Amino acid sequence: MIATRQHSYRGLTEPQVISEMYETIIADNLIRYRDQAALTVCIEENDALRPMLRNLPRFATFRALVKLNTIAKLPQIRMEMAKKGSVLSLAIADYAMLATSRWISSSFTTDPDSRAYRGYREIAPSISLLQSLEDGKLASRKMSFEGP
Repeated sequence: MIATRQHSYRGLTEPQVISEMYETIIADNLIRYRDQAALTVCIEENDALRPMLRNLPRFATFRALVKLNTIAKLPQIRMEMAKKGSVLSLAIADYAMLATSRWISSSFTTDPDSRAYRGYREIAPSISLLQSLEDGKLASRKMSFEGP
C-alpha cells in the first residue's frame, strides 16, 4: 500500500500523484510476478483516472525495468476499470485505505484508545508493505512501524 499525506507531491497535481502511486504498485507487482504471462489491474471507475489508463502500462513497465536495472520479460498488463460495487475485493481495498489514511491523519498515533490506531491495527497484519511517497517505507510484516 502506498500513501501520501498531501494532495501535492514534488509539485505534481493530485491526478499525477495518483498515477505515480499506481505506477509504483504495478511496477512492484510486475517484478514480483514476472514469471506470469499477464497481470490484470482492476481500478474502480473514476472519470478523472481514465486518461491515466492509456499510459499506465507503459510507465509501470518502464519503472519496473529501471528498478530491476536490466532488460527482463515482464507480464503483459491488462487494465480494467470496474463499476463501483461490481468487484467486491475493491471494497476491501477501500476499507484498508480508509483505516490507513485515518491513522496517518492522526499523526501515526499508537494510543490504544484511539479509534484511528485500533482501525489500522485491525488491518495491519494484511498489509505486506506500507510505503509513503514522502517518507519511504513506513512498515512491513517484517518491520514494525517506527514513525516518519
